[in-house]
Amino acid sequence: MTERTKPRIVAGIAEAQPATLRFAIDEAQQFDLELEIVHCAGYVNYATRVIDQIRFENWLEAAQHVLDEARVSVSREPDPPKTHYRMSDQPPIDEFLDVSDQAAEIVLGSDNPSWFSRVMNRTVSQTLAFTARCPVVVVPEQAPTPPWAHGVVVGIEGTRPEEHILRYAFEHADRSRTKLHVVHALPVDSWAGEVDAHEAAVAEALAGWSEKFPDVAVTRKFVLDEPARVCARATMSAELVVIGQPHGHQIPFGIDKPLSNALLQRACGPVAIVPDPLS
Repeated sequence: MTERTKPRIVAGIAEAQPATLRFAIDEAQQFDLELEIVHCAGYVNYATRVIDQIRFENWLEAAQHVLDEARVSVSREPDPPKTHYRMSDQPPIDEFLDVSDQAAEIVLGSDNPSWFSRVMNRTVSQTLAFTARCPVVVVPEQAPTPPWAHGVVVGIEGTRPEEHILRYAFEHADRSRTKLHVVHALPVDSWAGEVDAHEAAVAEALAGWSEKFPDVAVTRKFVLDEPARVCARATMSAELVVIGQPHGHQIPFGIDKPLSNALLQRACGPVAIVPDPLS
């Protein structure tokens, strides 16, 4: 793979978002990838540029300031990754869907009220969680930081192919030299036979992974509770919570809501949504 086509970590920065930037830098460093920081400044039409030059210059200055602040933050790193900075006039959804074809991962912030309110109405993060062709990590600015954050948590169903989810989770636990906690939630009214069947399915899904990643300690936990509530609690202390991209042809507000949209609304730490490369 040439340097030009090598996947990058792409960070979408709406404004000063230190937790988002910190996560993206760490990802680029841990996986030895280049970092691309993108600010979607919004579209200014040609007429505005000509007629209202002052307004256009203010828009350009504000957008450039966001990138300049990010540049300063990256430059303070002892060993910063090779970083590219880009301003886009595309809407965030269009921009990040386009780059998801080539990106290794997209990292987005989630706490700008004017921007994130649109995210929670199925714009940026919810749409990308459902349609992006690479993993998407949503990082709240109140995300826990070490030493409070510890371990990678992966939520699996055990009822569909989940190799892509487990590989992503194991790789991150391995690079972070931390434990991997596998959680599986079942309805509170599940009967004993169902629990046994799900335990067997999860055990089968995990078979062989410890041999591939012998340095990763794995714990398993079965919980009778709503999946989104279980994963949301995990975001209070985990370095990262990993789930699969909604599957099938349901819209994002359908049956897959508990492990995608509902979790993004409740999470207080980083959440990675991993697509199936074969879907």
